[in-house]
Amino acid sequence: MKLLELDPEDRDAHLKLASIYLVARQPAKAREEAAVVLGKDPKNFDALLLWASTATTPQEVDAAILRLEGARAQYGDKAPSRQPGRVPGAGQKLFTVPEKPSVTF
Repeated sequence: MKLLELDPEDRDAHLKLASIYLVARQPAKAREEAAVVLGKDPKNFDALLLWASTATTPQEVDAAILRLEGARAQYGDKAPSRQPGRVPGAGQKLFTVPEKPSVTF
């Protein structure tokens, strides 16, 4: 990603790239990008959600739960809300989730 070449410290760019990797079904790369942000900001909510979304083993799921619970303790009721169809850090809607299924006969 060109933006990361220009500014390797840009957290938003790392989050967007992690989101792209996640949607592209490349969880290992998504986890790496989320980990870059978490290395500098361990309580970054978007990075935590992305990192947790990449968990594939029971141990990774347990670790993700612990980290998210720790963040919840910090944020309390002020944790950023998420909407269906949004990937954390993407900044724009990548896909839509219908509110009601449409069925025609």
